[in-house]
Amino acid sequence: MNISLKEDLFAKLLDILEHKFKRVPQEYSFVMEKKTDLLSSFSGLESFLRVEHIPYCKIGISVNSQSMLPASMFIEGDTDLLPSGLYFIYPETDQEIMYYFYMELTEEHRDAPHYIVGFKKVDVHSNFLKRYETFLAAKIREKGMVVVYGGRDIPRPCLTWDDLILPEALKDDIRLNIENFMTGEKVYRKFGIPYKRGLLFTGLPGNGKTMLLKVITSSYPSWQAMMFRCNILTNNNDLDNFFELAADFAPSILCFEDVDTLFTVRITLSHFLNKLDGFENLDRILLLATTNHPENIDPALISRPSRFDRVWIIGLPDFDCRYEYLKRCFNGNLSEPFLSELAQATEGFSVTYLKELYVSASIRAIQGSKHGPDENDVEEVLDLLSSQLKGAKQHFFVLEKKRIGFGEG
Repeated sequence: MNISLKEDLFAKLLDILEHKFKRVPQEYSFVMEKKTDLLSSFSGLESFLRVEHIPYCKIGISVNSQSMLPASMFIEGDTDLLPSGLYFIYPETDQEIMYYFYMELTEEHRDAPHYIVGFKKVDVHSNFLKRYETFLAAKIREKGMVVVYGGRDIPRPCLTWDDLILPEALKDDIRLNIENFMTGEKVYRKFGIPYKRGLLFTGLPGNGKTMLLKVITSSYPSWQAMMFRCNILTNNNDLDNFFELAADFAPSILCFEDVDTLFTVRITLSHFLNKLDGFENLDRILLLATTNHPENIDPALISRPSRFDRVWIIGLPDFDCRYEYLKRCFNGNLSEPFLSELAQATEGFSVTYLKELYVSASIRAIQGSKHGPDENDVEEVLDLLSSQLKGAKQHFFVLEKKRIGFGEG
């Protein structure tokens, strides 16, 4: 951060406290920081203060379009750096906390702090923050959002276990493991076991691993669903922030899609392992991950419980699953005998290929001005997709053979 800019802002604040509000700056400790995920929501601060019936006064530009004194009435100087607002909490007492913050900064001042906090007692400030963070977490749960680290939050899915088409024994095993964990906190506490669980879903792409994550996050709305997305700039600090955020929102369900692609120069396996079972124990955390390539995952991650405690293989759908999926898709447009033949003929199809069979057949029906796909539409698409799938498998075999030959050379 630009030191001179930081000093100027701090000096301006001290002047405001002393001359505008008759405070004694020496009585305060100060924190000057860039915004964090939780402290960036100052529009929620006023709501929290009202709900909690905490005495406070507000000054400055309103963050939610309510009438407040404009900053220009009590601050002089650089108009580009006028604060968005100033809150005094527990005003004019020894419990007083002051939040002085900027919601938007110009490019010229991008290194400026987003907020300055002044407080007389550290414990008062820390306790206040804990209550505020709990309040924000509850608000996010009420909105039914999935917190996406590295992306925009998304609505929580609305699915049930009945929407998931898997072999019944496999589905029951997964569901029972999760339900035993979700309802077993007292048992974990009684035996001194960290209340956390890690589950990994692996297998060929397009067979329901992501659907499993959606069903699980849908089934437990009292647990905050969170997803970690990374890009070329994501690093170990981002991983730390994600787990810290999960602790703030706990109980939390953490989702890592394609976990094998997580580890790069900036995110190391050792750091991830340390987050899972290092010195700082996770608590009230269910960690879910998927991978299409378990062979690319270091054995240290999947061969030891307390990291991923259970690993399930989500394979290609069997006859019963293919029949059920096709029956749901075509919804009475095809006869039972034809559906049975179709389920037999689509052996080797993934769920996504079965979905494409329905979509393509429906498009043909629309082009033919039909109300829905008939058996002729399905047969034409089936021939096309079967040929495409066969070609894709042959191409994959050739690529794998070349890789093996290169490796041996």
